[in-house]
Amino acid sequence: MKGQAAVEYMIIIGIAIAILTPLFVIIDSYTYESKQDLRTKALEDGLDSIAESANMVYFQGYPARISVTVYIPQGVILTNVTGDFIRVRLESKNGYNDVISVTDAPVNGTLPTSSGTYKVTVSATEDGWVNVSY
Repeated sequence: MKGQAAVEYMIIIGIAIAILTPLFVIIDSYTYESKQDLRTKALEDGLDSIAESANMVYFQGYPARISVTVYIPQGVILTNVTGDFIRVRLESKNGYNDVISVTDAPVNGTLPTSSGTYKVTVSATEDGWVNVSY
């Protein structure tokens, strides 16, 4: 009798594990996608605020300067501030995701690739460009 009860308990536990394992995989997938969406949205908001500041100081002209606090999420591989756009490449499960913000002003400069909160300075230059630095 004791052996039969033990086998029955093992069968019940095996069935429970077989049911719960796919559930945990699905939950993990949704959690990862949500985190990725939050990282992308936070980065889009930050780049948009830099682009708006760049437009503002460009139209105000030299020596206009604005400081913007920007959150850079984990997984940033590349940043590019050149011409009339600001681009940041995020690493994702399916490869790479480029987040781009377009400006009316000609911009150049650098943004960090390490995650964290940074104070970014956006300033108009005498030669008509907008410099972005941290």
